[in-house]
Amino acid sequence: MSKGKRTVIVTGANCGLGFESTKYLLSDKIDEWHVVLACRDESKGKQAIQQIVEIDQEYASRLTFIELDLADLDSVRNFVTNFNQEKLPPLKALICNAATQAPPNISTTKQGYDIVFGVNHLGHFLLTNLLIPHFAKNDEINSIVNVTSDTHDPKNGTPVPVPTYGPVDKLIIPPQETPKRDSRYATSKLCNILFTYELKNRLDKSDEFKNHFRVNCFNPGFMPETSLARYLDPKLFNMIVEGEGKKYRKPIANSSRYLADLVNPQLDKVSNGVYYDGNEIIPSSDESYEVSKQLELWEGSKNLIKTETDFIL
Repeated sequence: MSKGKRTVIVTGANCGLGFESTKYLLSDKIDEWHVVLACRDESKGKQAIQQIVEIDQEYASRLTFIELDLADLDSVRNFVTNFNQEKLPPLKALICNAATQAPPNISTTKQGYDIVFGVNHLGHFLLTNLLIPHFAKNDEINSIVNVTSDTHDPKNGTPVPVPTYGPVDKLIIPPQETPKRDSRYATSKLCNILFTYELKNRLDKSDEFKNHFRVNCFNPGFMPETSLARYLDPKLFNMIVEGEGKKYRKPIANSSRYLADLVNPQLDKVSNGVYYDGNEIIPSSDESYEVSKQLELWEGSKNLIKTETDFIL
């Protein structure tokens, strides 16, 4: 039974948007994606695979679980090693979807950095850099999508504290007490966009990689049925869902389809280096276009990781 024509890695694919996007990718009979579920919890990852296979037994050969804990940079490196050992179809897409809001009693990554910054940005930053050399180089364009949020833009008026960017040496410091509602999530989502734009620029300047990649960021909208807000105080969650956040809600079925479409090699209309709000291209925040912050985030993140061999851009 075929494993598929090409491989896409989806972080946080065991639930929510990642899970629904995985199902949509598998339903595409033309592209025949092989999907790698990159998840922290092995039991949940394999349970997700079982649920998907129940939809269609043919999906079984097109699904692979590989452990990935974005809160541990060593786990990110191990993931890439394990991925290369799987001998899957050519890698053509990476969807950086996994994210967290402040979990109770967990304030730092394994390396001692703030958990929200570490998972939502730094882990994906390292993962992407490590995977760049392993993408297939052929006539098809490789795709990288960073899932962000409209909370990154103060002008959108979302019911979440606005970002308070950097520099990086301040972003890595966890708060003394985990607030119920703070700006770290929105700031991390701004980092996703700053990273996207700088990555696109560096790939374009590379003799080896230019014209081989399409890099975008994607806002799925507010989807309370995902597990992202599971650590919020229940009263606060209900206030957001039924009150001030209600107008920002988006159907997860639509968002998962739009996200999957961004890595579809058949869709030439997909742009490069832009911010997708659902299936529409709109400007991201003014701050996200500040080149100095794009550079500072890249170099600051690189210095945290400390291993030069992890980077080729």
